[in-house]
Amino acid sequence: MLRSIQARLRCRSGSHAFRTIATDNPSSALVTVLEHQPDLILMEVKTPGFDGYQLCNLLCQNPLLKKTTIIIITRQKGDIISRLRARVSGASGYLVKPLSELQLMTTIFPFLTCLVGV
Repeated sequence: MLRSIQARLRCRSGSHAFRTIATDNPSSALVTVLEHQPDLILMEVKTPGFDGYQLCNLLCQNPLLKKTTIIIITRQKGDIISRLRARVSGASGYLVKPLSELQLMTTIFPFLTCLVGV
């Protein structure tokens, strides 16, 4: 799923050339995020060995990532409890799979335009 999102962003970025990095391993994700200090993180809630909400909270507590936008992606219906958990954990947004390109771009576009000054 995240690989297809990564491909969509590469196609859509045009001259802005957003760089994307993906990892399938939650343990190495922490190292990758700290190493690259991204502006935007798309993160699945259900990951092997980690609770996505806890990982989001952990990332948000790091001073190096205070300005990083985190969007949580889940298969769960967008009930109020899941959305609240995402907000409390520090996420800036919440998406439910399956998601369309329109949903993806509508959610992340406001954060991306801040980065490129559009």
